[in-house]
Amino acid sequence: MMERRCCNRKSVEVSVYLSDGDNRPSRCTATDISANGIFLKTNPLYVPRHKCLKLMFALRVNSSNLVRLRRVTAIVTRSQQDGVGMRFCATRKYTKARAVGS
Repeated sequence: MMERRCCNRKSVEVSVYLSDGDNRPSRCTATDISANGIFLKTNPLYVPRHKCLKLMFALRVNSSNLVRLRRVTAIVTRSQQDGVGMRFCATRKYTKARAVGS
């Protein structure tokens, strides 16, 4: 089967906190990630397509007790029984850097 993605995916197992801004964040597990998006394994949780959500990654820095928090916004592109596929939203900083570099 032909791969539709423009960026390679990497298998991961990372905790991610998912929030719609109104409710308490729920913890999920990222199972794959690319430069453009992510798949989050969730408990049975229906999230409609095109819903914009906030993600927070808690990433442990190698060989230390330091944890870095990374926050990104993503849009649900696929929702299925075991999880959601999401596309990262470009930040203004990223968009500006791409425009300058073009």
